[in-house]
Amino acid sequence: MNVAAYAPPNALGMRIAPIIQEKQATLFFGDGDSLKSFFATYLAVLVRSGITQNELSPEPGNVLYLDYETDIDTFWTRVDMITTGLAIAPPDGLFYRQMLEPLADELPRINAVVMDHKIEFVVVDSAAPAVLEPNSPEATTAFFRSLRSLQLTSLTIAHQTKGAKGDYPFGSTFWRNLPRSNFHIKADRTEDNVSIALRHTKANNSIRLKTMAFEFTFSQDGLEVDIRKTDASKHEELARDLPARDKIHSVLTHPMTIQEIAIATDCRADTIQRTLDRGRSNGHFSKNGKLWAKTFTGDAGRGQ
Repeated sequence: MNVAAYAPPNALGMRIAPIIQEKQATLFFGDGDSLKSFFATYLAVLVRSGITQNELSPEPGNVLYLDYETDIDTFWTRVDMITTGLAIAPPDGLFYRQMLEPLADELPRINAVVMDHKIEFVVVDSAAPAVLEPNSPEATTAFFRSLRSLQLTSLTIAHQTKGAKGDYPFGSTFWRNLPRSNFHIKADRTEDNVSIALRHTKANNSIRLKTMAFEFTFSQDGLEVDIRKTDASKHEELARDLPARDKIHSVLTHPMTIQEIAIATDCRADTIQRTLDRGRSNGHFSKNGKLWAKTFTGDAGRGQ
């Protein structure tokens, strides 16, 4: 291809703005029981239905869910709970396939499904059984070559490496390196609901997004789930992993000194100082004497 003759798009497209880039590989990772699969199913429903909710704006299209962990009954139940919460029927164009063999081995059959049903978004749940040897660089790169050959948007769910500060998925380093965008998912559970935080740990084609959080409220009969955006700083478990900049934004509701911010965020004063100085240079914070204030309230920005 002659790059000089190429007519580029006006901007990089998004399958689900602002988190899933079109025609690229995205990876969610975290501990078990952190609602990764449930949230991925919610995103699949949004893409198929075209519903914009919780500041997530999908480009509608047919979806294929490749499930290595559960079965159609479990998946259908989740879809039914989510669509009941959205007050819609389960949408046509959301396809499911129970998986047993590695994705690379199943590629011809998966490609046939993609072509027959005009699939535009695929979810792989989850990474380890999709390759059998997640620590193997060869198996991992074969997996991503297979995804790339499908020429569509993908989301892969993975588990987390213990003791890696939440920044790395389990297995080969290529699980971090080959996706274009990675999100660490963490859950905070109470008796009534579950809240999850999405912390953007890698972004090849954009700045990292500010941490996003969503609250799942389940009906007592187990037939419905209501999913709403929330503030991660209001949930004890989620607030611990917030970058200093996000913590400062959450407490800086009025002008404060560095010492007051440090007490409110439980961060070191020198960390606060560096973060404020950096934010001041790019317009996120302002200073008047010893008092600091925030001047930027958007959701996008680099974590500190």
